[in-house]
Amino acid sequence: MAPDPAAFSARAKGKRTDVLSAAIEGDKVILLLRQEVKGTKNITVSYTPGSLPMQDAAGFKVEPFTNVPVTDLLP
Repeated sequence: MAPDPAAFSARAKGKRTDVLSAAIEGDKVILLLRQEVKGTKNITVSYTPGSLPMQDAAGFKVEPFTNVPVTDLLP
């Protein structure tokens, strides 16, 4: 099951941007953001579990996290 995009918040270049969708691919969570962030070095993501929290590969709930630096995978 795909994670709820509303459980995530993202900041790029210090400004909040909406998370439009979220998907799990292997051990990664892929987020589609409203604002283009290509080439941006300073991207952070926060996660607050909702009623259907994400689970890790072992089936444990993923704990909330705040302002974790992430990598833009777009070429």
